[in-house]
Amino acid sequence: MPIINNKEDYWNTVDSNWGKILAIFQNVGARLDLPFGPYEEILSVSLLEHLNNLKKNRCPEITRYFNAAWGAAPDRPYIHDWLGWDIFCDLCSETWVFSEEE
Repeated sequence: MPIINNKEDYWNTVDSNWGKILAIFQNVGARLDLPFGPYEEILSVSLLEHLNNLKKNRCPEITRYFNAAWGAAPDRPYIHDWLGWDIFCDLCSETWVFSEEE
């Protein structure tokens, strides 16, 4: 289990678990091929392209999408069997690293 103490740890965790993160988005019903984000926002590109851009640019806004996917997950025990769910939960709870002073 990765330890997230700062922004660098956060992004390293995102990078090394990107495939698992995208699978979680699909598990909660997100259509990565469509231009819709959470909260009924319409994107200019597909959700997948938007997420990839946020990751590439190290944009903290990615946490909004992570938390939306976390909130959309079914409240059922089987989600704990999803590959990377524990890491994804850590990413959702460790967003404080983006509010820390440089």
